[in-house]
Amino acid sequence: MSDFNRDLWGQLKASGKGDGRLEIPSLATDVDTGYGRVRYSLGEGGERRLLIPLGDSRFPGKLDETGSLRVSFPRLVLAGKHQRFIDLLCLDSTLDPVFQELVDEILARIADGAEPVSAVKGTFEDFRALLFPRRTTEVPTETLIGLLGEMHVLYQLCERSPDAVNSWVGPHEMRHDFRTEAHAIEVKASRSTSSSEVMIHGIDQLLPPAGGNLLLVKVTLEPTPDGAVFLSELYRSLLYLGVSRQALLERLASLGCADPMDPAWNDRAFTLEAIQAWTVQKGFPRLTSNDIYGSSLPPGVTRIQYALDMAFAGEYLIDERQTAAWLDEMMT
Repeated sequence: MSDFNRDLWGQLKASGKGDGRLEIPSLATDVDTGYGRVRYSLGEGGERRLLIPLGDSRFPGKLDETGSLRVSFPRLVLAGKHQRFIDLLCLDSTLDPVFQELVDEILARIADGAEPVSAVKGTFEDFRALLFPRRTTEVPTETLIGLLGEMHVLYQLCERSPDAVNSWVGPHEMRHDFRTEAHAIEVKASRSTSSSEVMIHGIDQLLPPAGGNLLLVKVTLEPTPDGAVFLSELYRSLLYLGVSRQALLERLASLGCADPMDPAWNDRAFTLEAIQAWTVQKGFPRLTSNDIYGSSLPPGVTRIQYALDMAFAGEYLIDERQTAAWLDEMMT
């Protein structure tokens, strides 16, 4: 949704005044329902509020609400005439980012021609997991770092194309974390800048796709109280690039994160210390099925995991410019 719409709540809070057309302070968005423009307003305590105009004879019936989201259907005076609205009020300020996403999606659907009630109901259904947040049990730090590392690489790919989310195949238990037809990326995340070791899970994890290329990326994230890296912020940043919400949520759920806003996944802050990349090619230090006699594991051996010291892969390390060119080629 446009930055113009996103800034309206800030304008209302700063001035305490609207445009004078509605009986309560409000500002109009650039999205019209056919009965008038959708408007931003504030609750009595400054809560974020959305008002969606309906036709006088149109009453939507019951819409789901939660303890954090109130739904009502008031008749308000707009430009001297009574007008019915769908009134959405966010009662919990900690959920303002989720409410912003909800509003962005409703406005996008209406702008695309959806009828207001259908737009709201459809968005509510898609946002059910976020509208009913549940805190999970404590998330291990290593698990969180691993997910943040993959999402950092995902963000770099999605800067090139929002459809890059479809290349994130690791959550579907594929061999590599990211894959297009001829390119693959394997991501290793770590909290330590002093250790040069990464763990390789699987005999063929460092085997490039047939006829293609493989990039090994190490993301170093340091836990810090004043860090700026959170799962929820990465998630919102990806949505802002135009990435499919459904595709993101499906992949996060496959990795055990049912709700990217869950406090259990956001109670630790991190600082991005480094991102390094190596091209995996002939001569790269690794172990694959090609190195095993008979090209298969011995009977009874089902999986191999080994530590790889990246200090021995220095000649395959590429710089930031080369990494950017590699990602550009992957997404073309």
